[in-house]
Amino acid sequence: MAALSWFSIAAVALVLIGLTAVVVGIWRWRVAALVRRTRLLEERVTQRTAALQLATEELHFLAFHDDLTALMNQRGFWQHADKLEMESRTGQTMFGLVLVDLDHFKRVNDRYGHRTGDEVLRHAAGLMQRQCCEADFVCRYGGEEFAILVVDTSPDNLRKLAETLRSEMESHPYKGDSGEIAFTASVGVSYWLGGKDNVEAMFGRADKAMYEAKESRNSWMMWNPAMDFESAPENA
Repeated sequence: MAALSWFSIAAVALVLIGLTAVVVGIWRWRVAALVRRTRLLEERVTQRTAALQLATEELHFLAFHDDLTALMNQRGFWQHADKLEMESRTGQTMFGLVLVDLDHFKRVNDRYGHRTGDEVLRHAAGLMQRQCCEADFVCRYGGEEFAILVVDTSPDNLRKLAETLRSEMESHPYKGDSGEIAFTASVGVSYWLGGKDNVEAMFGRADKAMYEAKESRNSWMMWNPAMDFESAPENA
């Protein structure tokens, strides 16, 4: 009878041990599954966060860059112009502004079509970028007009850049399916005058100089005070 009791106790103990092992095994399996699920969720969160960051960066790029040429757009121009103005007010740098307008560009669109016209614009944008320093800001301001913020420069260097840009446009026609398309540009230049000067005033001065250049086309002009007393032509 005693032996049977001990046998019963041993059997019960074995059953309890077995159940405990099963419970522990299930618990370990559930913990492992939970760990795997947590890792999977973390990976998904990381991937979605990276995708969201990339999308945010793309939206920011599109907000401040021209989708045709990948240059900065008008909004990007003024963002950097305001920063340069603030730096120049503290005497840290002197900068210049160059406006470039492609001559008679409507004729290119009318003769070859707007798609080819877009290719000419991309080609012109590339020419300008190659002639500017890495620190400069080349922008497509609108249509066939470009604006370049030239950092840490001087009037003499701005004159050299203006002539280089004019010459590059003239000597490097676009070559594509429609053949060779020659084009030229009119360039207007202004520079920071110090004191209470501001970028809007600089833009106005460069614009006057560009209109002077467009009188003869394929030329450049640097602003001088006499231009303020002359009336700009009504038609570009």
